[in-house]
Amino acid sequence: MPIQIIVDSREHNSGLVKLLQANPALSVSVGQLEIGDYQISPEFVIERKEAMDFINSIRDGRLFSQVKLMKANFERAAVIVEGGLYDERKYPRGFTPASLQGALSDLVVLEG
Repeated sequence: MPIQIIVDSREHNSGLVKLLQANPALSVSVGQLEIGDYQISPEFVIERKEAMDFINSIRDGRLFSQVKLMKANFERAAVIVEGGLYDERKYPRGFTPASLQGALSDLVVLEG
């Protein structure tokens, strides 16, 4: 029996969706998810972010709100970051590697 994955409709053009759909062990459907980008099971949701969106969502506090909602509605939650996080030339003004490390530590240690 294939693993059921629901992909949020805003993610349907991502290369990751095409990879998932190519796997015969997975049954991938596209739908409107209220929280997260990929629902792997009734208990598990994933939020996918490109590196710059991840950094910007740290700066504006959106990331932590999203993670809290994910945790409140699912037993397990994960964030996948695509791209290079450590290219300081791309950081917005005032954002530092220490800011990134602090946010990552918060997600891992405090949010689990």
